[in-house]
Amino acid sequence: MMLKILLCAYIRKACSGRKIQQMIEENIAMMWLIGDADGVPSYRTINRFRTSLQMTKLIQKAFVCFRQLLVDNAMIDNKVFIDGTKINANSNKYSFVWRKSSEKYEQQFDEKLIQNQVDTVIREEDTITRLEIIDENITHEIGKLNQKIENEKVKALSTSY
Repeated sequence: MMLKILLCAYIRKACSGRKIQQMIEENIAMMWLIGDADGVPSYRTINRFRTSLQMTKLIQKAFVCFRQLLVDNAMIDNKVFIDGTKINANSNKYSFVWRKSSEKYEQQFDEKLIQNQVDTVIREEDTITRLEIIDENITHEIGKLNQKIENEKVKALSTSY
């Protein structure tokens, strides 16, 4: 029941617990979903449910199953289409993407992606080179310390006789 309430509320862009509770009390469709008009959950119950670990796992499983159902019924595939249509974002009603703009910046994005990959490889090579230098320095220092230990042993033996 709670999952149905949350999904219906999110579809209608009600995200806070108090707005969802108000929607349940005022909206006939939401009243029908809960089945019992006297059993309206409080906003605390709604918030506890949606922030719980079990809810997170449930939503993830439901999303995966729903997507697989759509793929199995050939309702969706991996193709993406861009035309001259404005694509509104939920975060800002004035943000949209034009086709020419997306084509223009696609090449820049690809170049940036390649540059990031090259930078990663260079950093890895630089790290390997630094580690080799550190290894040589440590080996050299160990040799010096071993030589000092040998000299100390010889001095200790010569003074004890």
